[in-house]
Amino acid sequence: MLVIDEAHCISQWGHDFRPSYARIGEFAARYSIPQICAFTATATPTVREDIVTLLKREDMEIMVRGFKRPNLAFSIRRCSGASDKDSFIAGQINKGQPTLIYASTRKAVDSLTKKFDIPGYHAGMESESRHAVQEEFISGKCPVMVATNAFGMGIDRPDIRCVVHYNLPGSLEAYYQEAGRAGRDGENAECVLLYSYADRYTQEFLIDLSNPEEALIRQVFNLLVEMSNNGADSVEATASSMVAQLDDCKSDGQIYTVLHIFE
Repeated sequence: MLVIDEAHCISQWGHDFRPSYARIGEFAARYSIPQICAFTATATPTVREDIVTLLKREDMEIMVRGFKRPNLAFSIRRCSGASDKDSFIAGQINKGQPTLIYASTRKAVDSLTKKFDIPGYHAGMESESRHAVQEEFISGKCPVMVATNAFGMGIDRPDIRCVVHYNLPGSLEAYYQEAGRAGRDGENAECVLLYSYADRYTQEFLIDLSNPEEALIRQVFNLLVEMSNNGADSVEATASSMVAQLDDCKSDGQIYTVLHIFE
C-alpha cells in the first residue's frame, strides 16, 4: 500500500514546484503497488480530478466530508500598509500565546524576524536552521513564529491559538490549508487575515510565474529544438541553465510549467 498525505500537492506542486510529485503514479505502477490512499484537507473538484489522473487510478473511490471547524473564528482586518499590520503583530506578540504568522515572500519573513526578534522559516534558509526553528516552535520553546507557506506540511502543534496572514494568500484553498493549523486541540482559536490593497500585486506576480505567456512557451520550445540539434532523441539540461538562455523567463518554476504544458 502507498499512503499519500497532503495529496493536494500532487496537483498544485506537481508541475511548477516539486515536479516529482506528479510522478508518484508512475512510481506506483513501476513497483506494482496494488492500493493507494491519498488524504488532504483541501481539494476542490478540479484538484480531486487531478490527483486521480496523476496517480493513474481512474477507479479510485473518492470520499469527501465537510471541512467546517466550529472552533475557528475567522476575521479580516483592512490595513493601510505595513505599519498598520506591524501594530497588530506587536499586539499579538505581547499576548504571549502560540501564534503562527504567514507571509507571502522570504523578504517579508526576514523583515518581520528582524523587526520583532522572532524566529522565521522559509525555503531559502539552510536545512539545519529550518529544522532548528521548526523544532523550537513545535516544542513550545518559542510562542510566535513567522514563515512562508514552505512551513506547515506535517506540522501538528495542537495549541496554536492564532494564525495570522500578514499577506493575502494565493487562493482560498491555500488560505484554509494554512489557517487550519490553528486550534487542532479543539479549543477556540483565531484566524486573522491582514489585508492591504497592495498585497494583490504580489500574488498577481506569483500567478504570472505559474502561467507563462505564449511568447515564453514558444521560446522554450525553440530552445529545446536548438539543444537537440534538430533531431536528437533526448536533451539533458537543468531548468536554471535554460532560464539563463531565455530573455523573458523569470524562474525555474516557469520552465517546469512550460514543460508540463508540452506534456
